[in-house]
Amino acid sequence: MKKYILLFISLIITLLPVANANEVTKHTATYSNLILFGDSLTDIGNFPESLMLEGDTSDSGYFTNAYVSIGNPVDPKKDKILPGLRLKFPSIDNDSRVYRTTLPMQLELCSSQASGNVCHKREFRSINWSEYFLYNGILRKLMASGADFRPWVIQYNESDVTKKQSVNYAMVSALSNDKCANYDLGPLPCKVDGLSLENSINQQQANYRNNQSETDASFNIGLREKVIVPALNKQIEMFELDRAGNKPKVVVDDDTLYIIYVGANDLSKSFIDFVDGNISFADFIAIMTVQIPAEIAGSLDPKSGVNVLLDQGAKNILVLGQYNLGFSPEVLTEAGVNTLGEMRAVAAAFDVLTTIYNESLKKHIRYFTDQGYNVQYVDT
Repeated sequence: MKKYILLFISLIITLLPVANANEVTKHTATYSNLILFGDSLTDIGNFPESLMLEGDTSDSGYFTNAYVSIGNPVDPKKDKILPGLRLKFPSIDNDSRVYRTTLPMQLELCSSQASGNVCHKREFRSINWSEYFLYNGILRKLMASGADFRPWVIQYNESDVTKKQSVNYAMVSALSNDKCANYDLGPLPCKVDGLSLENSINQQQANYRNNQSETDASFNIGLREKVIVPALNKQIEMFELDRAGNKPKVVVDDDTLYIIYVGANDLSKSFIDFVDGNISFADFIAIMTVQIPAEIAGSLDPKSGVNVLLDQGAKNILVLGQYNLGFSPEVLTEAGVNTLGEMRAVAAAFDVLTTIYNESLKKHIRYFTDQGYNVQYVDT
């Protein structure tokens, strides 16, 4: 495995571009609400939580399914900022709240490896970048009338829909294409049992939420693998469905701000495919520099990505670049590195990789900017 990683590092270093310009565009407009699309970095509760820890810590050092949206409250009645932090959290009132407190409380997390199946109460939460982003918009008076921020899974079952509501469609494990996958990025059909896209997602999520075992981790994994994760363009399709009809689930206007933050899962998946010998290095570079940016921008298909949002009337769009995936545990584990020096080498290679990817994505997005659209690339 390591010899392939060393080859990968040497190949990547040769691709380092001359410069990496950091373009920052300042906005002074007032936005009515936010619509977000993305993956686990942006998910605030769309993917159902796990009730059991799975995996052997003696093997990997960490459990494999401890995913819980960091925007999901532990206890809505007691949820508050931890002492000593300087960040200001939004107040819980009807005019200025940034997130709904109607998300279900997190259940106890149990370990099937522990003697006696010991369960632990979840006592802490954090705040997702999207929540803090929206809150800062309120503080800086960039939001027209406060904010009510909801994950799609809550909004889809909401009857009281107003223009104040911002909706987050992001979901853990989401890719950038127009397909659906499961938690582990395996392909899944987007529709089941003759149901619509959104009803299919709801049904599979409900099956996972309501039927998890308290003692059988393998059974729960099987249920989780059937939960449908819509990729970027399926999330946009869900948004289109939600805003249509006489009783829309989402209300937008010319002052709505759309944010797309996706691509990390595609990059890590293509890297793993290369390391495992499933694709060539040339294919890996093509996926990274052409395929993924084109899917996000809609450069090859006008009915996808940024292109389809513009076609739907979006006036303000931000597209976020990627961070260095070489620091993520999944990539380091797959690379099979152990020493600090090896980890730094992988991180350095991925720094180059991420720079190349971001430059390509930036070029795709600049096309829309040059055409006069208010579509901006943002370095993260």
